[in-house]
Amino acid sequence: MTDHDLERRLRQALHDDASSITPSDRRQAIEALAHEGGTRSGRSRWLTPVAGAAAAAVVVTLAWGATEVLRPTPCGGTTPVAAASTAAPSVPSSPAGPAPAATAPTFPGATTPVPGTSPTPDASGSATAPATASVAPGAAQDATLPTYLVGAVGGAGANRRYGLFREFVTAPVPQGATPAQRAQAALTAGMGAATKGGQQPVLRPWADTTVSGVTVAGGRIAVELSDAGPTGLPHEQARLAVQALVWTATAAVGQGSLPVRFSVASGATSLLGAYPTSVAYTRPAADLAYQDLAPIWVDAPAAGANLPSDQPVVASGTASVFEATVPWRLTRSGTAVATGFSTASIGAPGRGAWTADLGRLPAGTYTFTAYERSAEDGSVRAQDESTFTVR
Repeated sequence: MTDHDLERRLRQALHDDASSITPSDRRQAIEALAHEGGTRSGRSRWLTPVAGAAAAAVVVTLAWGATEVLRPTPCGGTTPVAAASTAAPSVPSSPAGPAPAATAPTFPGATTPVPGTSPTPDASGSATAPATASVAPGAAQDATLPTYLVGAVGGAGANRRYGLFREFVTAPVPQGATPAQRAQAALTAGMGAATKGGQQPVLRPWADTTVSGVTVAGGRIAVELSDAGPTGLPHEQARLAVQALVWTATAAVGQGSLPVRFSVASGATSLLGAYPTSVAYTRPAADLAYQDLAPIWVDAPAAGANLPSDQPVVASGTASVFEATVPWRLTRSGTAVATGFSTASIGAPGRGAWTADLGRLPAGTYTFTAYERSAEDGSVRAQDESTFTVR
């Protein structure tokens, strides 16, 4: 065979392969990926870069070895589930919250220890110095930081259900604060938060705990707590209490879904008497985020907002609900003044954005409630609300 014949055959093979590729529309998936960074109106915008999250996931996979993700067990408890492998992570087809076609998680009988928090060599072979939070007195400035709180989404008494709600808080940080300092400030603010702005109960398992320090190094976050928190919480509440710290720390650092390793100054080896400090914890994969996040968030109007009466009021938020349907009601002094429904950009298990135009409102104090009805009996399954004033 001549060189000319070989070149001709190679060109033909490449042409045939290229012709077999059928392009697909990725617009919806790309739009949905952006929704995870949806914001609370009236507060600074915050968006976790998708590309940064993907890159961080690859770094974590290679440098960390094995991390743990809290998952509910079939019997109602929780157990860490190995979440990393040596293969590059796949990109979910529908994002920002949970995506369809999720693979059922497995539940190993034992946890996998993970490496400690020592510096990890970089590409040149030298150790990367950790960025450690040192929030000391001195010049400081206010920063708007994301925090995650465990709040009630529906039910009552022993049947009350909980999920994570994202709130933005204003907290002092040193000028030119490092990601570790921002994380420490966000964790401190979130752990002491007494309300998420609505009427639903908010759990405060970390109210008596302080953050002794935060380190960001080697593609992971290390958080030292003053104590391990209370014991005896129901399994799901304890699981979400740990995940609230994970979501808050990773959001404040802003480098994607890094694994978070906890230590306790008192020497305790488990958080809340149930979750070992010998393993690391991460956010769940995008297609399983519904396991942590409350089904509905009302992002705007922000709780406590004062709005002008000469401007239309637009409510907005995100939701992971059946058939993307988000019913809502607007009340004033307990009396309904408007009702309606919105359609989220994607239905469960995805998480989509929704809006509701309330028009111009007379002066007064209002409560806007968005909720989800059960597909089985029509009862309210989950809700979120915000009280605001029009002047």
